[in-house]
Amino acid sequence: MTTSSLPEPDQTPNVETLLDWLEHHPELSQLLMERHDQPPLPLWRQSLQAVRSRLVASADDFHGTAHVSPATQKDSQLVAGAVTASNWFDGAGNFGLMLIACGAGNPLGWLTAGVITGVLFKFDKDICTTVARGRKGSRGVALVAILVGLLPLSLLKSFGTGLGVEVFQNRPELQQVQAGRILDGIIGDQRLQLQQKEASDPTLLSVQKQCQSGQARLAQLPHGDPRWNSLQVELYGEWSQRRTDWSTTSRSGQRPVCVEQKLQEEAQRSRVGAARRQIEALESQRSLLANDQTFLETTFPDRFAATFESEGQFRSSVELVRVGIDNFFSKLARGHWAAMGLSIYVLSFSLISSAVVCALVIAHSRRPGVVESWSEAVRQRRDRWLADQLAAYDASSPNRRQEEL
Repeated sequence: MTTSSLPEPDQTPNVETLLDWLEHHPELSQLLMERHDQPPLPLWRQSLQAVRSRLVASADDFHGTAHVSPATQKDSQLVAGAVTASNWFDGAGNFGLMLIACGAGNPLGWLTAGVITGVLFKFDKDICTTVARGRKGSRGVALVAILVGLLPLSLLKSFGTGLGVEVFQNRPELQQVQAGRILDGIIGDQRLQLQQKEASDPTLLSVQKQCQSGQARLAQLPHGDPRWNSLQVELYGEWSQRRTDWSTTSRSGQRPVCVEQKLQEEAQRSRVGAARRQIEALESQRSLLANDQTFLETTFPDRFAATFESEGQFRSSVELVRVGIDNFFSKLARGHWAAMGLSIYVLSFSLISSAVVCALVIAHSRRPGVVESWSEAVRQRRDRWLADQLAAYDASSPNRRQEEL
């Protein structure tokens, strides 16, 4: 078929003429035969095709209908295949992530994860189609689709795929990570309490101030001064009480000031020492066991039960996903790629495949054959050519019928 500019006919042939022309055309009559031979599809096949059209990219989505050369059709099929393969690869990882987040133990979770993944498939396919329509008059829309839709969505899907693998195959490590964070929080709280115990409380500070002030006044008085004896008793007690165990025989308010200071300082040192030894014992036991989840379960069972089931699994799937995301990006940021195992491999493969698909879709939309397939001018020339062919056929049809008779 040539798309050269032809004069537009006065009248457009009717539908009957078009069908008759197709039926008697030596190259096109087979189309009608194939059409008539196809039985109507059953309902389940129609439903399956409807679902497939949303999950599988079609070559027709990546070119127009004005004029499609065999090369353009083949290139569109390759691009559609690459988009579908990338979508299915990323969809597997994203579906797993959504399934865990929505709850894999109930049908609603499966349905929700499937719907979200399906919407992601459809949206990505529509974005690629929009980019493929980046012909004259729609390049602004295509550019927006590339910058705001195609590239960010590709990155999001790729990281979602890596996260899905991380959450699926790395649960034991994520359980240990979360248990370690809980233990770090508990020990951190105990260290904060230790710092508070090490700081003198207001009562001790007041007693220390009284003792120091009394000692200063006592040093200024001569021994013969009557006030010296009374101040000495106030600060240290009677000479006859020098062997008294003030911690057991007198209440706090009845003890001499400097004796009270000494007793309170000793009590504080005892409390601080006990708290420090408790923290050191926890850290030592934790280090020896080398299993934070088991140590949390045996030492702090209430805190363990708040986060984990009895068999060690996360109680909340949302918490599992949150810990997985945090652990995944934390390793990426620190450069601990070797420790990521399969997750970094899948992420790398997904990023590379997504980059290839983005480049293919963008480059494909700028191919001359694809641009021509969307061209309205080419469409008009094609229609004029077809109208001319039909007009010529219609004019010759009486002679052809006479020959057939």
